[in-house]
Amino acid sequence: MNWRDWIVGKAPTFEDLRKQLQNSFARVKHDVISLRRHSRRCDRSIESLEKRFNEVLREFSEIREQFTDISVKARSSVEAPETERKKRFVKFSEVSFDELSSLEKKALVLLGRLQNESVAEWLPVGELTRALYGEMDVLSKRTTVSNVLKKLSEVGLADRERRGNYWYVRITVKGFEIVKKVVNKAQFKNLSKLVS
Repeated sequence: MNWRDWIVGKAPTFEDLRKQLQNSFARVKHDVISLRRHSRRCDRSIESLEKRFNEVLREFSEIREQFTDISVKARSSVEAPETERKKRFVKFSEVSFDELSSLEKKALVLLGRLQNESVAEWLPVGELTRALYGEMDVLSKRTTVSNVLKKLSEVGLADRERRGNYWYVRITVKGFEIVKKVVNKAQFKNLSKLVS
């Protein structure tokens, strides 16, 4: 029923009002259902965005922690590497060549020779591994050589340093003195310039 019917004098009947009211409620109910569906879709979208945001935040936190760890290590290695080496040198000053295993002795002498030949301050660990075991066993012997170099580093005979994905090693003054006693001193002219 429209407004013209009211003007002309046709008053709506109770049945007409009931139908209009029923249609209005049906439209309101339909609108509410549509809003709920839309709200659920928005909630799902927000949940997925929130999950992704939390993942990105977690990844960012991990990267920040790694960066902080790297910068702290870099800062500490720049600030006091000599102090660290001096501490190790003093702490393990009593270690003699005879106390080393045969592999550790061989690695120390070979490190001195390789460093003498290359006239480089630092040598890649892979080069020492190839010299010890040959080309075929480089990958299978990485752990063994790493453990040997760790021991030599702990007793103050060698220094290890990680640069990116690679490890580098060099003989220390104490290691050089021990190697000179065991091997002919004349073989290490270049190395004496590097170490002293």
